[in-house]
Amino acid sequence: MIRAFAFFLILSGLVLLAAWFAEHPGTVLVTFGDWRLHTSVGFLVVLALVAVFAAVFLDRLWRYLATSPRRIAVAFRENRRRRGYQALTQGLVAVAAGDADEAGRLARRAEGLLHNPPLTMLLSAQAAQLQGDEGAAANYFESMLHHPEMAFLGIRGLFMQALRDGDEENALRLAKRAYALHPKTPWVVQALFERELRAGKLEDAEATLREAVRQRALPAVEGKRRRAVLLLRQSALSKADGQAAAARRFAQDAWKLAPDFGPAAICYARHMAEAGDVPRAGKAIEKAWKESPHPDLAAAYLEIAAPGDALGRLQKIENLARLSPRHPESHLAVAEAALKAKIWGQARSHLADAIAALPSARAFRQMAELEAGEGGGEAAIAQWQARAAAAPADNLWICRHCSAIAAAWAPVCANCDTFDGFQWRSPGPGGPGAKAGPQPPISGRTHWFSRESSEIPNR
Repeated sequence: MIRAFAFFLILSGLVLLAAWFAEHPGTVLVTFGDWRLHTSVGFLVVLALVAVFAAVFLDRLWRYLATSPRRIAVAFRENRRRRGYQALTQGLVAVAAGDADEAGRLARRAEGLLHNPPLTMLLSAQAAQLQGDEGAAANYFESMLHHPEMAFLGIRGLFMQALRDGDEENALRLAKRAYALHPKTPWVVQALFERELRAGKLEDAEATLREAVRQRALPAVEGKRRRAVLLLRQSALSKADGQAAAARRFAQDAWKLAPDFGPAAICYARHMAEAGDVPRAGKAIEKAWKESPHPDLAAAYLEIAAPGDALGRLQKIENLARLSPRHPESHLAVAEAALKAKIWGQARSHLADAIAALPSARAFRQMAELEAGEGGGEAAIAQWQARAAAAPADNLWICRHCSAIAAAWAPVCANCDTFDGFQWRSPGPGGPGAKAGPQPPISGRTHWFSRESSEIPNR
């Protein structure tokens, strides 16, 4: 609005000036040597305006011609840059598609067109890896280390190569460098933790977990669980070395971190029982049972706190079951003790409750044992045995990485060295020897057997 008003104001002024010249024509005489120019004032003004416009035009033309080489060079560079980025994008697509030859060709094209090596290093390294040239890929990754914006990618590439080559020492060194650059990145925390475990640097691994929780790169609950498992590992190693006091201290620290984690409660209870403090050992198992009943807890409880006679053992297991009376595992534990004490009615009642809550092969086998002990007919025994055979396989400690089955939970899988890899689950339709697919890591938000894969709920 203001611009339009200003335009009309200027236009009005010009019109008034032209009208004034028309009313007062006047004359102008210009003498230059032998030349004389005699004209009106209006014509002279028009001539001056034409001269000004001509000068402006010539100035613009000169500027355009003078800057043409630079503009042509800029346009050429932009065209190269555009084609370079296009080659870079297509090369990354070729890498994702696994086309090694096309990725290598586009990487060379991008290198030739772009004058920014960090942008093409990653593509060139990945293309070299696809072509099987690990040496060239390592050279590209090493070159990335000299560029701050690409150093982390270079470290990661070298780290993955070290893992493939089995160079644990170099992998640990690279994991530390990656952690120094990005301490909050989850895969970096996991990589450093695993490398420190494999190197036997358990104290460093625990420090890494503490720092990861502090940096919020790891949830606090999951960090506590991992630290508890790590302390159990340290306890086992200390016990193997004959350091009973240190083993007991590690077990106690693990139990304090995760009192509802069954293996920690069992380990701590056994150490306390060995030290002569049976009441404290029993309370540790009772606390874990209240949160998450499990047959290993019941077995350890009877091993530590129960008398030798069957009736006394039944009474102890009844006391334990009262802490979680509705859980199927409580009914099964009492039923098993009642069977051994030959109290058939109590065993039948608890087995019926367990089957009603969650039918399982274990409950059906105990029913068959009950029928045999109570003098039931062969038909009843065969019926329960058939139901046990048809039911899903009982839960076992199975490694989520290699599917190895362990007789008892352990911090590290003896078959594949996976840390905290055992899950309490059924082997499934493939049987114990079936190859398991990739499993998600155990979350600290679950109890000590994975709720997602367990056949027995916590509640």
